[in-house]
Amino acid sequence: MRLKLTQEETPKHSSLVTAVGWYKTGKQYELLSCGDDQAVWKWHVEGSPIGKLCQCESYCTAMAVMPNSKGTDNTFALGFADGTFRLMSESGREEKKVDAHRGAVISLKWSFDGSAIATSGEDGVVKVWSRSGMLRSTLTQMPKAIYSVVWSPDCEHILFSCGNKVHLKSIQAGQKQVEWKAHEGIVLMLDWSFVNNTILSAGEDCRYKIWDAYGRLLFCSAPLDHVVTAL
Repeated sequence: MRLKLTQEETPKHSSLVTAVGWYKTGKQYELLSCGDDQAVWKWHVEGSPIGKLCQCESYCTAMAVMPNSKGTDNTFALGFADGTFRLMSESGREEKKVDAHRGAVISLKWSFDGSAIATSGEDGVVKVWSRSGMLRSTLTQMPKAIYSVVWSPDCEHILFSCGNKVHLKSIQAGQKQVEWKAHEGIVLMLDWSFVNNTILSAGEDCRYKIWDAYGRLLFCSAPLDHVVTAL
């Protein structure tokens, strides 16, 4: 298998691209992108632009496409620097605006079954919302900004990063929170595989690491040339 890279000769975004997300229409995949020009663009899978979807009123910081059940419309969520997130239709129409955090929304993720969305922000708070944008719970309050939040494959736990630690917390009240030191610098990104139940982390120490679901280290990369900012 050979990876083919394509790039538009004339970029459609006039400023930094801050988030992208895949979604499926029929049997085809398409791509959404948003940037510091406050625009959202739609792209063909081979990299050619379909068109500008919408123009936002704030700076977009995060994007998450809801897992699509058969027969339902595509919905995606955008997090913004003003502390809100918006639920958007695939046509670019704003379905709902939610005041979520004090300070920017840094990360947001749909659960694997598409029934809920988790958000985290500069205020150090993790919140869980229904698919329609209603607040279900404020999961935790941390002393520092939370740069990444992800769901467990069974949708029963939330994994998030704060400082150089990774925290695992049940969405059910009263259960103990688990944490472990993951990197020598700030943990910037997390992901959790629903295929083999392993956790991936990346940080300012220029390393990425793989963990099992109990926080036991399985692999640590050699130091890379730059900070790892995306997974």
